[in-house]
Amino acid sequence: VGCGYQAYKWPEGQSGGLLPDQNALGVDFTKQVAPLSGDWIAPAHHAVITERDGRRFHIAIVPDKNCVVNKGQHSGRGGTLGSSLYRPDGPTSVRLTHPLVYRATEQSPTTWDDAIGLVARVIYGSILRDGNNSIFMKIFDHGGGGGGFERNWAIGKFFFNAVQTINCSIHNRPAY
Repeated sequence: VGCGYQAYKWPEGQSGGLLPDQNALGVDFTKQVAPLSGDWIAPAHHAVITERDGRRFHIAIVPDKNCVVNKGQHSGRGGTLGSSLYRPDGPTSVRLTHPLVYRATEQSPTTWDDAIGLVARVIYGSILRDGNNSIFMKIFDHGGGGGGFERNWAIGKFFFNAVQTINCSIHNRPAY
């Protein structure tokens, strides 16, 4: 199991109150919050998003104190989930729409077919020269074996079954 988070969403222009029954965190903000308690929403946990219909909402993604894995703490990546949300008026408005490939000294947009073909040729060349275990993969594995269960099931099957490498590093498993 990976790190756990709670997500909160509320309309722009509205705020919770200072008393525990008036805010999503259930914290009494009328008095000093204990140091290092984690009972706050850091700037990196928060974003204001615009939905397709034009309505704007606050989103806060905060570490879950009840999660047995992270117990309210967060990783460097997980702690910035809120600030990484797409916002048309913010830094996340710039999105990669095509693969980029280095050609000589600069990155150039290319087609998916070209990018996938290039990766396939590099993997194949490495296997021919140095064997299957010359290929390493970095994956996440939240809830499933064999290369993961969620978003990387197919790529896990590719690396474990087709490439037949034994080398992988699972992002939330320091022992690997």
